[in-house]
Amino acid sequence: PYAVLRSCRVEPKCIIGARSVLCEGSIVEAESILAPNSVLPPARRIPSGQLWGGNPAKFIRNLTAHEVGRVRAWLRGWVCW
Repeated sequence: PYAVLRSCRVEPKCIIGARSVLCEGSIVEAESILAPNSVLPPARRIPSGQLWGGNPAKFIRNLTAHEVGRVRAWLRGWVCW
């Protein structure tokens, strides 16, 4: 909710935190998480399986296998149109 996406690419099965901003040319790969209130600078890429956050967003840590499973399970209920 209230996220701003500007000419970026967001792959399936990822979580974008509330009030985050993704700038031009940024990429969020599958099964990754951008923490709430984060700003992903232009042309920055979040690789699959990682947690990023902050302003500007920086690498925090790799997701555990359990967390990746929870991302998949949480997103099973969502339908993208």
